[in-house]
Amino acid sequence: MSAIIQKLSTPIHYMIFGTTRNILAGAGLCYAIQQEKYLEIPLTLITPSIYAGYHLFKEKERIIDLVKKTSSQLS
Repeated sequence: MSAIIQKLSTPIHYMIFGTTRNILAGAGLCYAIQQEKYLEIPLTLITPSIYAGYHLFKEKERIIDLVKKTSSQLS
């Protein structure tokens, strides 16, 4: 049973403490500083995936336009 738990906990460990968390925390930190939302900086470090996910959802139309524009330039 402990082998199963260890296999399941490894991806969760990397999501919480690994590269993904660091990228999301960095992106959230840059966004908060750029937008001068200094009170939100602790959120970027405590819950980076929630903070980044919220702002990605909030700006989804701009992101879709950017992806379309970029992909058309690559073609």
